[in-house]
Amino acid sequence: MTRHSWKARNLAAAGALLSWMALLLACGQKPTLPGAVYADKIPVYPEAKYIGTVGQTGSRRISAAKESQSWFFRFTDPSEEVVSYYRKKLDGARLEQEALQSTFTLEADGAGKGKTIQVIVRKGGSLQIREYLQADKKAGL
Repeated sequence: MTRHSWKARNLAAAGALLSWMALLLACGQKPTLPGAVYADKIPVYPEAKYIGTVGQTGSRRISAAKESQSWFFRFTDPSEEVVSYYRKKLDGARLEQEALQSTFTLEADGAGKGKTIQVIVRKGGSLQIREYLQADKKAGL
């Protein structure tokens, strides 16, 4: 095999790999909620772009340790459109609307009382999905 044909094969393979990766992105793989216990049932707004995840544990008493985890996204559509999307998708959720944000709150299915999920749509293009649960219910424990 000549040196020139080896380079051509590598370039062709790299081009095929890049095309495959672009196809995966173009197919619109829906954003997910990595590490979610109950919130994975909540749809992510289709045009939202994942920013990151933050989790924390807190307690006033050791026996009442609670954990929350939040997933953050950005969107460019009007926030009213995002709120309308979640009104349709989150049947039965309680909606609190304030000047700068709308918060949907619902009980986590099958999780028991007090374990809640919130979807917070902020004006300016910020979306937060948050779950509260007992620390021992964290995914993988």
